[in-house]
Amino acid sequence: MKLTSKIAAVVLAVCLAVSLCACGSDTTWISEYAGTTLPAGVYNLYLTAEYSNALSKVASDAEIKDIYKADVEGTPLNEAVTAAAKEDIREHYAVLKMFDDMGLSLSESELLGIEAQADNMWGDGKSYEAHGVARSSLTAYLEAVAKRGAIFRAIYGPGGEKEISEADLKAAFDDTYYAAMYVARATVDTSTGEPLDSAALKENTDYLEGLKKRADEGADFFELVLEDETKKLEANGQDTSSLKDVTANDFTYIVEKTNTVYFPAEMMTALGEMKNDEVRMVTASSMNILLKKLDLLSIQEAYDARVDTLRNSLKGEEFNAMISEAASAIEPSFNEKSLSRYTAKSLNLGK
Repeated sequence: MKLTSKIAAVVLAVCLAVSLCACGSDTTWISEYAGTTLPAGVYNLYLTAEYSNALSKVASDAEIKDIYKADVEGTPLNEAVTAAAKEDIREHYAVLKMFDDMGLSLSESELLGIEAQADNMWGDGKSYEAHGVARSSLTAYLEAVAKRGAIFRAIYGPGGEKEISEADLKAAFDDTYYAAMYVARATVDTSTGEPLDSAALKENTDYLEGLKKRADEGADFFELVLEDETKKLEANGQDTSSLKDVTANDFTYIVEKTNTVYFPAEMMTALGEMKNDEVRMVTASSMNILLKKLDLLSIQEAYDARVDTLRNSLKGEEFNAMISEAASAIEPSFNEKSLSRYTAKSLNLGK
């Protein structure tokens, strides 16, 4: 499980348990390599993340009396979590070494961002401290995440040794997302779910068909959306001044082509069939939709906001393999007392 995917898992898993089992001597540190000693708290963060990862690999129909003995790809869960967390420590050191070898540094704004993120995650600190995680350990963990990201950008970003061309990034952008605007009207009573009576249904349908006619005649679709939003606010007795400074981007939806939640399936199917700038009426299960497909590649702001995600989708696996290979050459000195004291079971992560 890679560093960049663990932050949310750490927060979730840390909050699951409430107490720290046993005490031990000289268990404040977990490992040492090339003059860098990592505190046990960093390891415990990896343990909590790997526990969540291991749970996802337990058969859903398995009858489990002791979660720590559950089978995880042929290994008891407690042992699998320990092995994965130790590998995370090796990758942690590999990241630190690569970062230094490449002559990279974190900017002041990046360091301030790390501190702000740590503050947000820490809260009152009680759940972390109950697991032997100090505030400084959380910061060290997040710094490794940031350094891993910096290495990735230095390799695959602008000017990098393996820079991904803008043409490839734009192609991935176009392959991954749709851009659209729409106006919708319900075909059911939103409070009861019951179908609208014929008069109300006709009124809503006629309204959308009227907008479509205007769009087909050359009306700016954003102006039609803005007009619709204004009518909805006025119908609810709300102030329309909030629409004074809105732009087309405020009503533009960028949605992944694989999305099955945000938009109705009928709408996603239509977007796959439509050409750029085409306007179409779409009938979904509970609404009718006047839909316009936009030229995704013309929306620079949307591209800029997703370019890092696009790079990761194109080269993330290759980069992770690179880090894993570098980690294979790392042999830290592990503190056996800490390894014995801190496990998924001793941290009571299954509670």
